[in-house]
Amino acid sequence: MLTAGCSASAEHATQAIDPAALTFSYEATAAPGYLDQTLTIDNANSASVALTAELTPLDADGAPLPDVAVETVYGSERGRLVLPPGDNVDILMFHGARAADVSDVQVEVTGIEPVDHPDVTSVVAAIPVDSAGNEAIPPAPFSRVVLQNDNAAAVSVSVLCIVWDNPEPGRSQQALQVVEVGSTTVPASGSSDLKLSPEVATEIQTYADQYATSLKAVFTR
Repeated sequence: MLTAGCSASAEHATQAIDPAALTFSYEATAAPGYLDQTLTIDNANSASVALTAELTPLDADGAPLPDVAVETVYGSERGRLVLPPGDNVDILMFHGARAADVSDVQVEVTGIEPVDHPDVTSVVAAIPVDSAGNEAIPPAPFSRVVLQNDNAAAVSVSVLCIVWDNPEPGRSQQALQVVEVGSTTVPASGSSDLKLSPEVATEIQTYADQYATSLKAVFTR
């Protein structure tokens, strides 16, 4: 994994944001029960940041794979994911004839900015709930998402439904599609509900009848 930086603006310098304080590591295949194709972003700055970056897939020899396209599930390379200090995780999707040959990813940071974001110690839980108010276990349909925030401050999140492929034995599992459920602010040490639109509910159920799905709430601005 290679890490490259960009120059910080005067405002960034005032905020003591250092692009070199971001490090990246890619894991293609994880232990059973854990996510494959993850990009861990370690933010050693004292403040939360958002970044833009270019991602280059590499083969086992460290050579670029120009015919393989890569994108993230949570949008970290597009400035959509808030990265608090410490470890943050995004998930990568590869497309192209040699997608199975990706062994690593080079990350070049092209922009970084501080984000006014509260200190957090835990992620926000996203629980699918059916029309009767019970937790829905996929592939059962659900009509809303209950978001539980155990942090001491209110946080803004986007809720995503991730559709997973059914990989052949020995292959890593990757996301096939990402459905945006919606965005909201969850109060400190509290919960909030996010209702699905009919269109989103139908789209999710269409995928859930064929593939595994999961919900994720990610920190956003």
